[in-house]
Amino acid sequence: MSNRFDFSLVALRPALMSGNENTVDVLIRLQAPDTPKTGLPERQPLNLAIVIDRSGSMSGKPLYEAKRAATYMIDNLRPTDRASVVAYDDSVRVLIASWPVESKVHFQNAISAIQSGGSTNLHAGWLKGAEEAAGHLSPGYVSRVLLLSDGQANVGLTDLDEIAMQCAKLADKGVTTSTYGLGNSFNEDLMLAMSRSGGGTAYYSETAESLLERFQEEFSLLSALCARNIRLFLNPLPGIRCEMLNLYERHEDGSWRLPDLAYDGEGWAAVRLHVDSSSLPAAGETLAVLEAHVAYSDLEGIECRIPEVWLTLPVLDKESFFSTDENKDVLRRVAEAEASRLQELAGHAAQKGDWNQVQNLLAHAREMARHSPWLGEIVENLEGLARQRDDLLFRKEALYASMHLGNKQRSKREFDSSFDQTGQPLYLQRKVHQGRRGHYQSQVDGQCYELQPFDNHAVALIDGKRILLDSGSPVSIGDGKLEIAGNLFTLGTQMGITSGKLSRSMNTQVDALIGCDILSQFAISIDWWQSSVTFSPRGTSLPGGPLPMNLIMGAPVLNFGWAGGITRGLFDTGAKLCYMPRTGPAQMPPVYHVQDFHPMIGPFETDVYEVRIEIAGHSFVANCGVLPDSLASLLRGVTTLEWIIGTDLLRAGSIGLDLSHNRITASWQSPPRN
Repeated sequence: MSNRFDFSLVALRPALMSGNENTVDVLIRLQAPDTPKTGLPERQPLNLAIVIDRSGSMSGKPLYEAKRAATYMIDNLRPTDRASVVAYDDSVRVLIASWPVESKVHFQNAISAIQSGGSTNLHAGWLKGAEEAAGHLSPGYVSRVLLLSDGQANVGLTDLDEIAMQCAKLADKGVTTSTYGLGNSFNEDLMLAMSRSGGGTAYYSETAESLLERFQEEFSLLSALCARNIRLFLNPLPGIRCEMLNLYERHEDGSWRLPDLAYDGEGWAAVRLHVDSSSLPAAGETLAVLEAHVAYSDLEGIECRIPEVWLTLPVLDKESFFSTDENKDVLRRVAEAEASRLQELAGHAAQKGDWNQVQNLLAHAREMARHSPWLGEIVENLEGLARQRDDLLFRKEALYASMHLGNKQRSKREFDSSFDQTGQPLYLQRKVHQGRRGHYQSQVDGQCYELQPFDNHAVALIDGKRILLDSGSPVSIGDGKLEIAGNLFTLGTQMGITSGKLSRSMNTQVDALIGCDILSQFAISIDWWQSSVTFSPRGTSLPGGPLPMNLIMGAPVLNFGWAGGITRGLFDTGAKLCYMPRTGPAQMPPVYHVQDFHPMIGPFETDVYEVRIEIAGHSFVANCGVLPDSLASLLRGVTTLEWIIGTDLLRAGSIGLDLSHNRITASWQSPPRN
């Protein structure tokens, strides 16, 4: 593992042409250290202000999802973190002043009680959150305001430049601002300006359902930061003019603000040098054209400096110059930086209703896309929106695509031939549709089906059939064909088990059981309390943080803790109970008695015990039975396991499965109140 930052300057062509004015495109790369093989180091404590728009337009699903996202953030904080919760409409209320997150219930109850109200005094809401965070600045803390809005700032201060200036001043003091725009009515110019000047990140969600992923991305970024407040200093030599191609903010000292950097990430900039012919020495000599260095704050708040790097190029005659090769990596990033500016211009043109100009700008971006397949996908998406002539939607997509394409950190391994985007953390994933869930090459909303739990079994209505979701079974069982998210599967009897036998054992109609052979074909999100299950292509982003797991015979196994220590259990979405070894209930009284079944032996009975289980730092009470000896022996013999984790886990949060990539995630949540 490398513990240092790598800083480099690479020219498109490694030379200058004698006797001519030269235009030199340069890629500047600041690469963070590798993530340690033992995992991310313990993150710095957070000092967050969560500011939620509760105006009338947030009523219903938007406010529900906003509160869910805020609760997710609180659930993932530690007692060493601080947080405040502010809600605003035309007035502002501090629901919880900045306080250590020692009692999450205190925060959760305050968030749960938020009700929709009147107009949108966005600035006052942000300012109050900023004051809460700024009042508890500490060098070792990461301090940030998380501002959510779905509407226009129509009460109080609304001047964009003034608000952005205040965000910049606050960022200089150590409190950054990230913004979350929801729907089609929020002011994207304001939200983007606040995050850009405020040193944070701008997020946008077309629908309330995708808002949670934005908060998950923010938290994963905050958990992996290794450098903040990064300033890039560029000093071209006399006779050379330097043009920044990215849409970065510039400080008064002339430095450029780069995004905060996380492990495995890369901050970058594309610049264009204009070299006057009078500055060139004779062919065969060299010329230093650019000096660059970086200053940043480490996680303890200590100011650090990365030593200067010089770009020195040989001067060649015309024939020799054109015999040099262009660097494809530089070509790609320059194209993306320039296309980012074109997309921003296209967004402004759409606002004016100038769709001819929009088409011209996109055509120019399309030409650049020959160097970047990802850029090609973005342009194709924008071209489709332009045909709809929806200025609100197009403008948001264009401006957020511009920001995402030209201003965000990338994976430092993005140029590797073996680079696989699907395993990247959310903050390094490349997006095509900015307002939707998922990432490049797998970004779809997926096919959502209704979850119809029966007797605590995960039963879904798919293709007009009642389907038992069973991650504990390696194979699927049923009669005939089943279509899931456009994919057709042929089912059959397995080991004498039929859908009729399943129906009799469960005392309800079940048309099929789908096991890991089919489940592994998708990325699946199961939300028990929203009664939904979504099937998306493998590799699609999943809700929540990762759970420690591995696969045995294709079935998922989770690591977890209980009073007896750390152990492992089969994660079985087909099991209505959790199950523990017969020795587990010692000294524990049963809380009730229940009948269950297994497809191979049919019905059986068991006492049920309440056992506290902890997975990935989250604990919940599981209802645990004890398997009959024959099944317990079969489980041990095939898997070496003695535990089963059933649907209690599904009721603890929104659970994601991507078995083909060894991924299970959880976004913990509480059951809704009646």
